[in-house]
This record gives sequence, C-alpha cells and structure tokens, in this order.
Amino acid sequence: MEFNQLYTGCKFREAFLKCLENPKLSDWGLVIDNFSFTKWRQFHDTWLQSNLRPYGSDPVDHISKILLSNKYRKSSSVKIIDKNFCSVLKNKIFNVVNKNDPVTLVLPGFPFKSGNIAKCHRRTPDIAEIASLCRLWEITQLVQFIYPPGMNIIILSDGIMLSKVFNIYPYFSELYQRKISEWISILGFKSQITIFDLHSLLQKQFPKFENEFACELNVIKRSASSKDLEQLHRSVRLNYNTLHFAQKIVSSYLTNSNFIGSSRVTMRELQQINITTKEKVLEYKAFWTTIERLKIVESLFPNSIRGTPHAFKRDYKLSLYLVNDTTIVLPWMGVGFVKLMGTERQGVITVRYEYEVPIDRAIPIFCMGEESPFGYIAVG
Repeated sequence: MEFNQLYTGCKFREAFLKCLENPKLSDWGLVIDNFSFTKWRQFHDTWLQSNLRPYGSDPVDHISKILLSNKYRKSSSVKIIDKNFCSVLKNKIFNVVNKNDPVTLVLPGFPFKSGNIAKCHRRTPDIAEIASLCRLWEITQLVQFIYPPGMNIIILSDGIMLSKVFNIYPYFSELYQRKISEWISILGFKSQITIFDLHSLLQKQFPKFENEFACELNVIKRSASSKDLEQLHRSVRLNYNTLHFAQKIVSSYLTNSNFIGSSRVTMRELQQINITTKEKVLEYKAFWTTIERLKIVESLFPNSIRGTPHAFKRDYKLSLYLVNDTTIVLPWMGVGFVKLMGTERQGVITVRYEYEVPIDRAIPIFCMGEESPFGYIAVG
C-alpha cells in the first residue's frame, strides 16, 4: 500500500494525514518525523468556526445548555440527582456571570498512561490526548462565543499522588504531565486551559494533608464495606501496572517445559494482584475522600464548577465526555484511533484499549525515535 492510498475523500482523515510530517509507509507501520500541531490547530479552528452558534437566549442559559447538553455531558441515571445537579450548576453560572468573571471548570484527571500494558504500551500522551485537549478548547470557545469573559479550564493532574496506588513510577506521571503542558502551549490553548500538579499544590497550600489522609485511611479501613469498594477495586485492578506481572509469566513460560507450570504461575500472580489492589483501593478512596472533606478544590478555585471524567451517580460534579460523545474510554486509558464511521465515511478520533485495535485493519503510527505507537489509523 502507498501512503496516498490512505486518502479516502474524508476531510477529517485527510486533514489528519496532512499533519504527519515526512510519512514513510511500510508493511509494519507508518513512521513520521513529527506531528504538526500547527496544522491540526488550523484545521480544528476552521471546523470550530463553522459550528459556533448560540445555545441559549442569554449568557447563563447559553453556558448551561452547552455544559448540560448530551454532546458534552454524561448525564446521571438517577433522575432526582440529575435534576438537583442542573439547578446547582445554573446557580453557580449565574453568580459568576453576574460578576462578569470567567467561568472556571476544574477537572481532575490526566494522571499518566494506564499501567495495564494490554490497554496501552505507551507512557507518554498520543493522539487521544490531542483530541481531548481540542475538545476542552472547543467548550471554552463555545462559551466565549456569547459570553466574552469566557471559560477557563483547570486540569488537576493527580498522577503523582496516585502513582503508589497503581504501582506506577512517579517519573512517568511527571513526564506525562510535562508533555500535556507542552502540548497545551504548542496548540495555543494556554490562555484558557492550564494543567497543575495536584501533589505540588497540596504540599504548598495544605501541609497537613498527609496527616489528614492518614486519619481518613484508618477510618475507611474500619468502616468501608466490600460492596462500597467493589467497583472502585475493579478500576484500580484493571489499571494497575502489569509490566512485572507479564515479565514473570513470560519468564515462567521460558523456564517451564509444559504450559501447566506457567498457568499455575499466572494464577498465583493474578491472585497477588487482586490482593494488592484490594489494599490499594482503600488508599485511593481515602485520598479523594480527604480532598472532598477538606474542600480543597473549592478552596483553591472558589466559585468553580467541579468536573469529572467519570460518570457520576450521587454527587454534584459535571461529568464530561473528554473526546466525543461516542467514546467512553478515557484518553489516558488507551490509544488514539483514527477511524471512519457512518455511511458518509466521516472521520473521528476515538480511544481504544490497545488489545482491541484490529491489527489487520489498522496501521500503527510511529514518531521517529519512539518505540510505541503514537496512535493508529483505520484502513479498508
């Protein structure tokens, strides 16, 4: 296959391909010198300008309808909670607009690439994060279209704080966070999107946080039921660092003459991961419970709207689709995948777990000098 054969008449896909600098296509992948953030920003701005429109009759109505629309928000399945949340959100927006201040959305997330090597091999951001940052920028521009003070989005990267929970080297979180910050700047989003390291903020603003966290952890250990922690445990277990696990399995496979010996080691290692993550999930819950109890986000960013990348059920947070309204996998949980969809063969960037990428119908994209894919592009 020649590189030109990847062009399909889809404007989105063609715009993406034009951002790949000096592409070289081979049987095993597409190697590029770099990704042109400048060209992608130009394409995104052109698309965005054609989609700017009023969502409401006045600034409060306009902003509320954007944030509460099914396109950007994951709604709660609990109707009474959903109704109350909408009322709380509108009041917050009204108070900010009444002062003619920018609306501030605080979004914890963007910690590090998942440590589960089945979900992604890469340790740094890829095209999934590019799509997500553009999505956040899109929201700020829609708000500013009617309300000139606009919206600021604060990303609170919680990776360093949670690296012990998921058995991730803190360096990988620092590297990931630094890359996200660089990309925000390169894309020209810095005026309205900022990323902060939650660990540094806590050290400076809340020196007693560690003591409070230790107390909260003791309380949770005594009182938390296994049912309350079941879903959270699944999340921690599925994103726990599996590199050492994989090494032990392969080592056992190489040194055992029969598969049964290896399978026994596999079961033993899986059981150990299950036990370890059950202990770690208590730390995860204690961490966020302490954040909520001390009202740290509210203290650092008064009058802000609290966002979350997760689907909420019984708390008052704005749950956002971070890539598009058909993508559930979070950008740091998988790899970016450029695919064609619909009868008109429209293009879109979605996020998939790497083990789910159809290798026979997708081409990996490698940036020169890197050992893991920068993303995948569908073929056929």
